Amino acid sequence: NETVCSKWSDIESEDGTKSWRRKEFNATSVVIGGKLGGINDDFLYGCSGFNGTVTFDNNSSLSYIGESFMEGCESFDSPLTIPNKVVMIDESFLDGCKSFDQPIYIPASVKRIGDSFLFDCENLDSPVVFDQGVVLESVGDNFMNNCKSFNQDIYLPDISETATRGYGNSILMGCDSMTSVISIGCTDASKLPPSDSNSFTYSSNVEETAPGIKLTFTSTDV
Repeated sequence: NETVCSKWSDIESEDGTKSWRRKEFNATSVVIGGKLGGINDDFLYGCSGFNGTVTFDNNSSLSYIGESFMEGCESFDSPLTIPNKVVMIDESFLDGCKSFDQPIYIPASVKRIGDSFLFDCENLDSPVVFDQGVVLESVGDNFMNNCKSFNQDIYLPDISETATRGYGNSILMGCDSMTSVISIGCTDASKLPPSDSNSFTYSSNVEETAPGIKLTFTSTDV
């Protein structure tokens, strides 16, 4: 698959010859073409001053988004639509986007989400919605860790029967404002977030109230 080369804005090299820094990137918009099959790591990594828009072509063929897609874009707060053919979103998708407060819709095509998907999005208090058709293979650690403002109901979808992992550690740790309902549509209790992960606590009943959070399990196996 064709990929986009993201090394157009390197951090200053050791010899000081590259003085242009990512944090100075100030374009008003970034448009990602429809023929791309994947995006390399560090696409807009460290563009801390960027507050423009990022849009994907309506007919996007994108199936893979690499690590640190917009990690450290601290000023970014524009709507972002994940294309409906994406299968894998690698780690640190919007990690450290401290200003970001826009709805996130995860399409049915997505199977794997890496660590720190929305880690440290301190201002986020907009819905995070999985398509009803999503059946995941894995969700990494720190999915929404330290989203301090987040207080929305959220549904965490089922995990594939053939998956070897499931949900990672600390997926909602540090969401200090949460008093909302987390529904977990998981048919295999072994693939739930670990009970010692500081995300949740479990008991043998199907509903468990953690401090300030109501958990509703749709599985009879929990």
